[in-house]
Amino acid sequence: MALRPGLLDSKNITHLQHDYRKRRPFPHLVVQNAIQDDILRQVRTEVNSNLRLKFDENNVYRVRRSTHLANLSNPNEYQPGLLPNLTHVRDTLNSLQFRQWLSSITGVGPLSGTRSSMAVNLYLPGDRLLIHDDCNPNSRDRRVSFILYMTDPDNPWKSEWGGGLRLYASEPKTAIDGNTVKVAEPTWSEYIQPCFNQLTFFGVRPGESYHEVEEVLKTGDAATDQGRQRMALSGWFHAAREGDEGFDEELYQADVQMVDHLHQLKAFAHGLHEPRSSFMPLGGGNTDGRGIRTRLTSLDVEWLSQYIVPDLLAQAQMENASRYFMERSFLHIQPFLSASFEAKMKNYIAQHGHADLTFEDPESTQWRTATPPDKQRYLYLEDSEASPIPDNPISQLLSGLLRSHQFQRWLAEMTGLELLDCGGQHITARHFRRGLDYILTDLYGQSPRQLDYTLDLTPTGCQDGVLPATEEAEANGGDEIYMVSENDGVELAFAGQPHPRTEAERGSYRSPPSWNKFSAILRRGHHAQGVVRYLSRSASGDRLDIKGRMQINTTGGRQGHCDRVNETVTA
Repeated sequence: MALRPGLLDSKNITHLQHDYRKRRPFPHLVVQNAIQDDILRQVRTEVNSNLRLKFDENNVYRVRRSTHLANLSNPNEYQPGLLPNLTHVRDTLNSLQFRQWLSSITGVGPLSGTRSSMAVNLYLPGDRLLIHDDCNPNSRDRRVSFILYMTDPDNPWKSEWGGGLRLYASEPKTAIDGNTVKVAEPTWSEYIQPCFNQLTFFGVRPGESYHEVEEVLKTGDAATDQGRQRMALSGWFHAAREGDEGFDEELYQADVQMVDHLHQLKAFAHGLHEPRSSFMPLGGGNTDGRGIRTRLTSLDVEWLSQYIVPDLLAQAQMENASRYFMERSFLHIQPFLSASFEAKMKNYIAQHGHADLTFEDPESTQWRTATPPDKQRYLYLEDSEASPIPDNPISQLLSGLLRSHQFQRWLAEMTGLELLDCGGQHITARHFRRGLDYILTDLYGQSPRQLDYTLDLTPTGCQDGVLPATEEAEANGGDEIYMVSENDGVELAFAGQPHPRTEAERGSYRSPPSWNKFSAILRRGHHAQGVVRYLSRSASGDRLDIKGRMQINTTGGRQGHCDRVNETVTA
């Protein structure tokens, strides 16, 4: 076998079991020198020379990976004889002796010798894997997750390179339906640094085994970055099936049912996210249920000009914008803030920066962390009915401009939509930190028709208000995307007619981080998704914006419609 001599000795089992169970935030084990050194070095050589790795990326991960190593003997995928040591290690890990050793330590029951999932994964600078629990409803029989690191043995991995395995604790919370569901905490509590020939494994359980691969950090120097190759052999061991030694049909079915139950609790739990999406009534004025569709008065224009570029308040400009929006279902306006208010905002950010928005101690500020992290993570500050803080332009926008009836009337003019005066809107200032934050799942598209808007206030690295449109900037993420999955395809989440697009463009509506840009999009249906891509540590700055969501009058009704809306908009 390829294992280090003595690794499977029965006399060590009790100690390893104790070590495994006592580790936090959930049971796991880290074993050094698991494989014979010379064999694993030869595996690295074979992988670098003879194994084709395919780049793969989505909103959750960015990685290079091989195909399933069960296919190593398939001549259509792998040339015979080129990967003998990799085949040897694969067979060793699949052996009955190793599976029994793994099962006895983790206590997950018998493991299958006919079904395993194993591949070589390579993370280069910029690559990452965001938080998840390895529980896939389509692979209900996953029992143990493992990682065998194959980093460069002659150039030991350093913590400042990133790429660590982060483990998250979870805590029980009660959902609106009364069910108790385990939810990941917003920060990790254990960090495992990659090391050549280090084997890490843990049991797979929905809502408990949350982990992520930290982004491998770039230096900007090609030669240096080339040496940062986080290579690993990783995958899952599955529950024993019929024909496997130790298989018990009754126990297998009971285990699968338990896993299914935990999946269902996770999937259908409501009210466990922060911030909550409660639409707040507008301050002042009546709330008789009529949609806001009244023309701006001269007093409205005078008041709005404190905040908004005066040209955007001209009737002809608003009519042009309305025609465009009715055709396209979206708007981009830049610049949006008036010159005087823009200068105030720039000065505020320059003076205060984001020094008070620390990841380690967010409780020291009014900003809070959006959760749960397997769906979203960023710092947020919600609007309130309190008076705006005079010297804080973000507060003046949140509690002043954006909550005003004048702004609602202007937005109705710009879009041609009848915005509900009864249900109000939900407004949040958001701060996405480099190397930490993202939105993977949209938790706030509750209304059948909803107007979303974003005021982007991302100054760092902008030239004339727009971040450089380079491949590097694209790879750094932080852009806001709207899309909806349908029949395994992705269509734009616009209420208007679909627009012809190339294959590369058809996937989504995309808005990159910018300075002083206002965007609005009309979304329909509960399946429309608005997400923000993970913001890389290599980005030139954090993303700062204000997000608003407004209900749209789709019935032409009066008071009765207002009552119905208020029954359904709080989650």
